[in-house]
Amino acid sequence: MKAYLFFLLMLLGGAVSAQEAPFNFSPLPLNTTTNRAVYTAVMPVADTTKDQLFTRAKQWLSRVAPHYKASVSHIDPETGALHLRGSIKKGQESFGFRLAVAVEDGSYTYQLDNITHTQPQNAREGKYSSPDPRTTPIEALVYTRPRKSRDKKLLQVDTHLRAVLSSLDVAMQGKPTSLTTQL
Repeated sequence: MKAYLFFLLMLLGGAVSAQEAPFNFSPLPLNTTTNRAVYTAVMPVADTTKDQLFTRAKQWLSRVAPHYKASVSHIDPETGALHLRGSIKKGQESFGFRLAVAVEDGSYTYQLDNITHTQPQNAREGKYSSPDPRTTPIEALVYTRPRKSRDKKLLQVDTHLRAVLSSLDVAMQGKPTSLTTQL
């Protein structure tokens, strides 16, 4: 009888421990088909035309371009498309990204992808290191063995990229704010 109760207790204890939260592999949103980090959304903006939204997007770009070293690669007022490349410098490292914004009447769509990580030369000193900085896709960091330093770096990247998208949303909604509150 004691053995039966012990077996039942062990069986129930195993079922309880199996109900843990799933492992969060990456703080960055990963596309399930390409396994690449992509931030994308369709954001509604009430009572606005395509031209108003496109003007707001261009104004936002002119305000944040110096802070993110953004360079415009494509602006098309007819289709309402705006593409830019930007980078965020954090110490000696930097993170690059591509942001595409498409506007329509009453909404806009953004897609932030092609996120890169650039390490300085002295971060990889050794027998076979190169004298130049090394730029790799952020997925090279995402798919490494989980460590505290990896998770901390990915959280920093996620925080900075969400701040970029938040400042875009504030500008597109037409809320009057200063630049310091957007960044």
